[in-house]
Amino acid sequence: MTERREGFDWDHHARSNSESPFFAVKRRLGEPVNHHTRLARLNELMGKILAYNIWVITREIYVHNIDRACPSERGRSLTFPR
Repeated sequence: MTERREGFDWDHHARSNSESPFFAVKRRLGEPVNHHTRLARLNELMGKILAYNIWVITREIYVHNIDRACPSERGRSLTFPR
């Protein structure tokens, strides 16, 4: 019985992780996708996801009082590993 419960918990957790972002986007930006062609619907959906991500980043910047200046504006330059 324990193995079945663990399997259910694993499946439910995986499903929850995949559905949560879609629910958040639908809640914030509305559920309907209004375009008729498949490509237009895909573009609208990607636009909604992009808008949601920008909203989340902006909210986190203000909630946590994160410095928005670029590293080069603070007198440092970005270095990337080789």
